[in-house]
Amino acid sequence: MIHRFKILLGCLSLFLTISINCVGQSSNFSEGGAHTLSLAGAGSMFTGIESIYTNPAGLTTLDHFGLDVSYDRRFNLSELSTVSMAGVKKVGKNAIGVSVSRFGYSVYSESRGGLTYARKLFDKVSIGGSFHYLGYNIENFGSTSRFTFDIGLQSVINDKLSIGAYIFNPSSVALTDDQDVPSRMSIGLRYTASSKAIIYVDISKTINRNPEFKLGIDYEIVEAFSLRGGANITQSSMHFGPVYNLKNGLAIFGGYSFDNRIGHSTGLSIAYRK
Repeated sequence: MIHRFKILLGCLSLFLTISINCVGQSSNFSEGGAHTLSLAGAGSMFTGIESIYTNPAGLTTLDHFGLDVSYDRRFNLSELSTVSMAGVKKVGKNAIGVSVSRFGYSVYSESRGGLTYARKLFDKVSIGGSFHYLGYNIENFGSTSRFTFDIGLQSVINDKLSIGAYIFNPSSVALTDDQDVPSRMSIGLRYTASSKAIIYVDISKTINRNPEFKLGIDYEIVEAFSLRGGANITQSSMHFGPVYNLKNGLAIFGGYSFDNRIGHSTGLSIAYRK
């Protein structure tokens, strides 16, 4: 246990060091639809198919495979919509996945494709990463593409508490002469308060932006129905969403958020897990 904890602390320190030295710009690209929207984006400790968008280390909790289709519409603007799709197959202690997503509209758009691999290092420690293709298109100006990667780590501390970390684009890939692809990192925890309630806490940082403090709660009303809620304290936004779990492994997620400065956003996700 002490040896595993030392490894975890070492990895967390590495993530922090890398993220502090990265340079990037902000972006509206947000994958995961209602998964991330309903819980205020506190996704570092997501598990299952939805973790492919926020921390691929969580994919090792899948039993066999998972599929997901997600959509969100930021601030009620179709131009700020993101469509995401993902599929993951579990092979022993390993998980292999693919994901694609697109943000924007005809005048400006960003697209992303990822190949993901996750593995349990020990009984209570998992690691995962993705290799990403990034595409950018501006009408009348042309298009360009870049390649980067992400990496994530999750560890179970005890029956109630788990912690993890995630970083996207640690190598600070240049997009133009004076702008980089946004680098971001997050550290989070998941606390199982009871058999029905799970609490998520995240601190995330996009380079050249202030850190964001996020809180999410997933509460099971009955076996087939849960309610999610949360807040991005830094942005003063409130988040909410229902989850309906069908017996065949299909689940439907709704998401809604309100930011008193800009307006409201909506999201929908449909996931199949087996």
